[in-house]
Amino acid sequence: MTNTEKTKFYITKEDGSKEEFSIGPEGSLGVLALGAVGVKAWKQAKAKDRKEKKIKNLKKKENGEKS
Repeated sequence: MTNTEKTKFYITKEDGSKEEFSIGPEGSLGVLALGAVGVKAWKQAKAKDRKEKKIKNLKKKENGEKS
């Protein structure tokens, strides 16, 4: 996952409708506006990004490439 790829999640509004949000590992002020739900989604996006980068680096090392 690169910084341009974002994790999508949905919040349910008081009227029952759902709204889609996209959060990248770099975060945004909108995340803070969403409160705990936004911060949780941001942390998940960061963890996913770290995991994917770690896997990518391990594959590079296995193939003898420099990171």
